Amino acid sequence: MYEDKLSGVLSEKDFMALRDEFNIELESFRHRLERIDVETERLQDRQKKAANNSVPDLIKKYQKIEKLTHVVMDEFIEKILIGEPDPLTKERGISIEWNI
Repeated sequence: MYEDKLSGVLSEKDFMALRDEFNIELESFRHRLERIDVETERLQDRQKKAANNSVPDLIKKYQKIEKLTHVVMDEFIEKILIGEPDPLTKERGISIEWNI
């Protein structure tokens, strides 16, 4: 692209416009890569937790649980997603992502 500018194939204005588009696209890719890295790390952490907490071991560990605590919930639940309220019924959808 720079060679095209030097040889006169691209005007200075066209070169600057293409360069600006390129920089915007490059920044977008950088942000996307950051999001992918964060998600990859989250999935790797989840995979490590799952490997360390096999289902039979967790069930055995909490077989006679008397009180549900935050610690116990953290071992079983990755996150709880709560949807937007339905305008008619005012109900919300709930989804649970498990660690196991």
